Amino acid sequence: LTIQGLEGSIIQMISHGLVSSGLFFSIGCLYDRYHTRFINYYGGLAHTMPLFCIALFIYVLANMSIPGSSSFVGEILILTGIFEDNTTTAVFATIGMFLGGIYSLLFYNRICYGNIQNIYLKIYYDLTYREFLIHLILIANIFLLGLYPKIFESCLHESVSKILIHIDFSYFY
Repeated sequence: LTIQGLEGSIIQMISHGLVSSGLFFSIGCLYDRYHTRFINYYGGLAHTMPLFCIALFIYVLANMSIPGSSSFVGEILILTGIFEDNTTTAVFATIGMFLGGIYSLLFYNRICYGNIQNIYLKIYYDLTYREFLIHLILIANIFLLGLYPKIFESCLHESVSKILIHIDFSYFY
């Protein structure tokens, strides 16, 4: 348990709230239009909903922890803390991150690319003004935390240090 690991986990929780909210909101936008959650129903949405697909792509990349996103900051700090304590666990965590990235890209590919699977997908429109504004706010916060993490780290450092001082590490080992 290190300062970097604990700070990273807190930042990752905040980031997860932003990125997961964006992903769930995106699926909610699709459900409002098409009334199904089956991924196989979709395909080729980049032709009819380009703004939606751009927003979804940003969430998928943030979910994969690309540099500049809030997830990247959290996961780098977490992995730094894990590598200091247990290298084997860090290797398994890295493999899990890699597999999660593959899943995210496959998810995005099935929804946005390929031929339009259903004739009803051509009927609907791209993002509404309300949806666009919500996506914009979430994406701006993802990049704000990713590009300027000191906003939270400066607040967290003192609290995390106090927590680590009061933990009895002999209990864990």
